[in-house]
Parts: sequence; C-alpha cells; structure tokens
Amino acid sequence: MSIEFTFKSSIMKNRQTAILYILLCCACLSSCQRDNTAKLLELAEAQIWEKPDSTLQILEQISSPEKLKGKEQADYALLLTQAKYRCNILAPSDSLINIAINYYKEKENADRKGAAYLYKGSVLNELHESEKAIQAYKQAEECIPKMTDTHLIARIYSDLGYLNQMELNYDIAKTYYKKSLSINKAEKYLSNSTNDLINLMGIYISSDYQNKQDSAEWCTSELLNIVSKVGSNIQAKIFHNIAVQKMYKEKYTEAEIFLQKLKEVSNGKLSYKALSVWGELYIKMGHKEKS
Repeated sequence: MSIEFTFKSSIMKNRQTAILYILLCCACLSSCQRDNTAKLLELAEAQIWEKPDSTLQILEQISSPEKLKGKEQADYALLLTQAKYRCNILAPSDSLINIAINYYKEKENADRKGAAYLYKGSVLNELHESEKAIQAYKQAEECIPKMTDTHLIARIYSDLGYLNQMELNYDIAKTYYKKSLSINKAEKYLSNSTNDLINLMGIYISSDYQNKQDSAEWCTSELLNIVSKVGSNIQAKIFHNIAVQKMYKEKYTEAEIFLQKLKEVSNGKLSYKALSVWGELYIKMGHKEKS
C-alpha cells in the first residue's frame, strides 16, 4: 500500500514539475516575444523619417500584431499609419490611427499624442473629410508646447499651412509655412525646407495673393542656397519650381536656364510635368517675339 502511494506521489510530483517547466517555458517565450516586438518597434521608429519603406518591412516582422496590447499596440498602429502615409499608401479609414489616439489621448507623452492627431488629420484629408481633418490637425497643434520632436512639430505646421493654402487663406498659410521652415532650417532638414520654400513661392506668385511686401525672389535665393547640398531628385524639384516662378514673372530667358539645369540633373530624362513647362515656355517665348 505504501509502495503504491509512493508511486502515485512520485507521478504527481513529476506532473507538477512538468507543468511548472511548461509554464516557465511559456513565460520565457512570451517574454522573448515581447522583447523582440519592442526592439522591432524601436528599429521601425528609427527609420520612419528617412526610410518609411524600411519601417513597413520591419513592422511586417512582428508576428500576430492583432494580439498586441497597450503601448505596443498603440505604437504599432501609429508607426504603420505613418509609414503607409509616407509611402503614399492610402488608408481606407482612420480606424487604425484611432487605436493610437485612444491610448495616448490620456497619456503625458505629447510627441506620441501629437503624432497620432497629425496622422489622423493626414488620413482624413486624403479621404476628403476636410472638416474632420482640420479638427485633428488643430488637436495636434495643441500638443506642440509640450512636444520635443522637431520633425513632428514642423510637419504639423507645414500641413496646417497646406490646408489653409487650399482654402485660399494665404496669410495664415504663409505664417504656418514660415514656422515650419524656421524649424527645418535650424535642424538642417533640407528636404523639408525645400518643400516649405516651394509652398511659400506658390503663395507669392498666386494671382489671388496681394501682399506686395513678400517676394518669390527671396524663396528662389533660399532654394539656391540649398541646391548644392541635396540629391539630384530634390535638385530637380528646385530647378523646376524656380523655372515656373521665372516664367510667371515673364523672365523667359532665366526660366530656360533653370530648365536646362533641370535637364542636366535629370540626365536628360524629363518628367511629363517638366516637358509641359518647357513646351509652355517656348509658346510664351514665341508669342513675345511676335509681339
């Protein structure tokens, strides 16, 4: 009887040991998965501004993202929305970014909260829900006093500038673009500075803009200070927009010079938009000669 009891007791101890071992293995595996997810999210965030396509590839390595909880779920939703937007992949709705907003709206992390509202605004704007987009952008702007991420702050200002420009609120748009430009110049974000200057130039040469104190020539000068410090794609954008500005001012010879520069940095492979500008220039030059 005692032998049987000892045998059963031994089996029970072995079972308990096995169960404990399995639980420990599961805990270790779960911990390793959490550590791996955290590292992948950190790596994805490091790539988001310069290589958003790499961020997408990194996020794809996270197994079972639908099982993420709390901060990891919110950060995954924010990074995925941000990366897709920067890769020109249109979101079908704002449901994904709302996960990040619902988590961070009550938190003290102003950068995450501001980013969540910024990209909610971006998504809604792409979906042509303008009023909701403006509301989200304004909520992002409210976060700026406590934010430290200069990339995000400049982007909020720039997007608010664009929205106001589209609504023909040029003075307000100009103010936002200049706020964005000030940050981008200080941080040497040359690509973003280029975009701000081109957007400002678009306001200054608009037929609807009447503030004569401002000048597109200032934008041209600033862009030419940048052009030698950036890659060929941005150089092409700069030369293209300066050519358009010169053509608008009826300075056709100068416009042709910048189109030639555009052709050089593009290795002779001009976009349809650039060819259209060139064609329009020659039509205007022909009309001027006839007159």
